[in-house]
Order: sequence, then structure tokens, then C-alpha cells
Amino acid sequence: MMQLQAIENHVVQRPGTVNGITKHYIPDTQKQAFWDAFYHAFTSTFKLTEPIEGFTEKINPYFGYFGFRWHPINFRPAYYHIGIDISETPGTAITTVYPGTLEYSGFANVNGNYIIVKHPEITTADGYMLQSLYMHCETLEVSFNLFQKISREYLSKNLALSNITIAQAQQIATVGTTGNNLGVVPHLHLQFEFVKATKHIAINPLKLYNQPIQQNLTAEIITEAGFKEFYQDKAEELQPWKKFWVQKI
Repeated sequence: MMQLQAIENHVVQRPGTVNGITKHYIPDTQKQAFWDAFYHAFTSTFKLTEPIEGFTEKINPYFGYFGFRWHPINFRPAYYHIGIDISETPGTAITTVYPGTLEYSGFANVNGNYIIVKHPEITTADGYMLQSLYMHCETLEVSFNLFQKISREYLSKNLALSNITIAQAQQIATVGTTGNNLGVVPHLHLQFEFVKATKHIAINPLKLYNQPIQQNLTAEIITEAGFKEFYQDKAEELQPWKKFWVQKI
């Protein structure tokens, strides 16, 4: 399988303050020629399937694209979103985008019920491997049993007995509202990262599907007053999210 170009020298740190020990980076927009060639090589070699049918038409236009946005939960500007949010009916099947192995299946306060799938066939020349993340799920359809959890935790994540193979287009979860979604707006947060140790390089999912990228409609709002004015024009579309801002709008 073809190895992609080295990417480590073509990234910048994710804008803004992000908690946790994981270091997130994003493609350097000053090196667009490199990234155009990288995406072309990727889409020419690897064919991803849709996690949800027709997902590119279901991305939330206000907060759901990769890049800067007004954070719909924390109610603050210039938050750099490193995935895409796909609006869908609760319980809808989520399928994996490429063959791989299960890296994680469980719960976290922000992510809710979520799954990480590693894709060992997709690597870069400088040692990064692609993984896909599926967050805010209602149910998780794949998980490690107790023996597998123990072997991965205390022995080796590479042990065959601790690995669960995931097929392309296999159902792994269902759409939900868990985590910091607070049970209000059902959607799948889909995230792609090239990972090496604790360094994660987040890639715009739309680029890996050879789709045009778009900017969030709230990307340029920088003040609370500006968002309130924006809300007055878009109140009907943003109504489901107002439950997060009841004290502020």
C-alpha cells in the first residue's frame, strides 16, 4: 500500500487554548501547494465510504464545518472545530469509513459515547497513522471484552488477541446526543487525525472525500453582541441550540 508524504513540517498548532495532554495540529494554510498534492494523493489511493448516507448535505452550516466557529455550547468566538458535525435522526446507523482496528469504545464527558478506529493501511513517510473518530453516539455497537481490555492496558495494544478488526462500511454506532451535546441536538461529530504518539494532526474530513470546503457561518463573529445580532436574523434555524444560551439571548 502506498505511503503518503511526510506531513510533520507542514502543520501549525491548533489555534486557541485546548485542555489535555494531546497536542493537536492542523494543516498550515501557508503551504497550500503541499496540501493540495497530499489530498490528491490520498483521494487517488484511498476510497472512503460515507459514515452516514448523504452526509455532506447534512453538515450544520453554522457550527458544523472544520475551522473557526462560534462555539454553540461554550458560547464563545474563534473556537477552532477540528471535525464536522453531521445532523441526523437519533438512532441512525453510523458506519466506519475504511477498514481498520478498534482503538477505543467508551464514554468521555465532552465526546459522549464515542469510537476511535485506527487505519494501519494509511500512513505517512514520517510515521503518522490515520484514525477516525465518531462522537456523541447513542449506542456503541463494537467494544472490547474484559480480557481484551486487560491485554491492551497491561500487555500490548498490538497483541492479536486484543485487536478487533473493523470492516469498511460496518455499523459501529448510532447517532445520539451524548456528551457536551447535552441531549439537545442529535448529530455525529466525525474527526480524522494522523497520529504519532501524543501529536495529532487533524485533517478536514471533506478534503479526504475530495469535496469543497466551506466556512462556518459564525466563523467571523467575535463578540457576544455580534452573535446576538446574528441570532436575531437566524432565530428559527438556531432555535434548537437556544437551550444552551437561555441566560444570554
